[in-house]
Amino acid sequence: MPRKPKPKNTLSAGQRAALYEQEQQRRLSELSSEGKTVSEKTVLEQTEGQVEPIIAEKPVVKKNKEKPQIATVRVNLDAIGGKINSLHGACNGPLSQCADISPLLKKAKVPYIRFDKTEGARSGYVLDISKIFPNFEADERDPKNYFFRETDKYILAAANTGAQIIYRLGESFDFDTPEHKLTLPENLDKLTAICVNIIRHYNDYFCGGFALGIRYFEIFSHVDMQSVRQNNTDTQIFELYSRIANGIKLYDGTLKVGGMGFSSCGQFLRDFIKYCKKKNTPVDFVSISLYASSPEDMGEEIEKYLGVLKNSGYADAELIACEWAYLPESQSKQKALAIMNSVSSDTGAERKEIFDKQRSIEGAAFVASGLLKMLEYPEIKGACLYNAESGSRWCSICDSFGLPRKPYFALESFAMLARADESLICISEQSVDFAHTGVYAAAARSEDGVYIMLSAFDGCTSIDLRLDNIPDNFYTADIYMLDGVKNMELCHTIQLSGMKKRMLLSVSPYSVVLIKIY
Repeated sequence: MPRKPKPKNTLSAGQRAALYEQEQQRRLSELSSEGKTVSEKTVLEQTEGQVEPIIAEKPVVKKNKEKPQIATVRVNLDAIGGKINSLHGACNGPLSQCADISPLLKKAKVPYIRFDKTEGARSGYVLDISKIFPNFEADERDPKNYFFRETDKYILAAANTGAQIIYRLGESFDFDTPEHKLTLPENLDKLTAICVNIIRHYNDYFCGGFALGIRYFEIFSHVDMQSVRQNNTDTQIFELYSRIANGIKLYDGTLKVGGMGFSSCGQFLRDFIKYCKKKNTPVDFVSISLYASSPEDMGEEIEKYLGVLKNSGYADAELIACEWAYLPESQSKQKALAIMNSVSSDTGAERKEIFDKQRSIEGAAFVASGLLKMLEYPEIKGACLYNAESGSRWCSICDSFGLPRKPYFALESFAMLARADESLICISEQSVDFAHTGVYAAAARSEDGVYIMLSAFDGCTSIDLRLDNIPDNFYTADIYMLDGVKNMELCHTIQLSGMKKRMLLSVSPYSVVLIKIY
């Protein structure tokens, strides 16, 4: 086959020289933009000899591929550690102005529902004392002066989910509205009688009431915040608690009384404990708010509370995280809460970013990790995620239509552990190469198998799970995953045959894994 003739060069010698000169100028400008200095004379001299300018190449730096952060988790299926506390409660719900999420709370077997700032169909907060007994000058002994109709709907809906109710006796207040700042009444004896009658309504049929057997009564909340303290002295607040707590115990000594929804572990709490000790006032539990950017921050705050209670005379008092939620680390706690409670359009973008993270897989990983972290403190008997009021901007577990979001599946996963008969010894170790793996773990055993819950919060990408003392009759491991794509769905089934005692799990930095071995 004849070869094709080479194309003829149609450019003249002058045209070729001009193009060559343009190319050299282009190279010179590129070198200058890269910070390299090559003189024009050098370029021209090399051009005359038709030699390309020689430029020292950058040294080639070999990039070491970053190793995945590996956390080692050991579970001994023979070592028994006691019963796991049911901590996956919620604030408010299941009713709201938007939806009834009773099926979701039943499925997750939510153990506690606490009411605070519950917004009813009518204006105001339906569980406030001032809503139930609106005319403080009226006779508190007359049932006709009490209005339970709307409040009953919310309490009965919560009771029908099977959850225990933590009833907050008190008043709600708003952060930014001066006319809604909390001012305590002067007649504390009358206020105490009203509180006791509210309890009688729900436990002893008063005023056409019920026998719900509510055990926990929280006396007011957030009392250490400036919005409350600016209208009341600390002594007034402490005396309020003492009067109501003693009045409830006089009515029924088996009920648990506590308070006061502390937002931080500071001097105000210490003064409260001292006052109660001096007055011999019962404190069965201390209710606290835990808003944090990481599970470790939550742990540090819990240890502060336990330190105050340890030598106070109330060492046996329970801790209840009456409110807790995720505050992304981009903001300080005070600033983030101020933004989240604001209604100004100036903070709209920041507010949206915070709430979007709470509702995402990042928020779900925090919920799972926070629950597993709180298990390290047996003094915590209950915890209520804020909140489960569908349609509220604070509601992270479902949308305004009552459909579940990512954090709901974290609650549902934890329910598998909490319903088990026995917890197992579970040790989480971090890799030698990395200081923080962000992995939290717990395991429990029931009649139908062993459940292991693992949560990765802003840390590792691999979990080395090692199982010790697997019973001979356990053959299978089902692995469920919650991440940016999956909603606690079955991903893998592994046969535990022979010497199979180890699993290497690849996870995303924000994810939750539930494993059932049976």
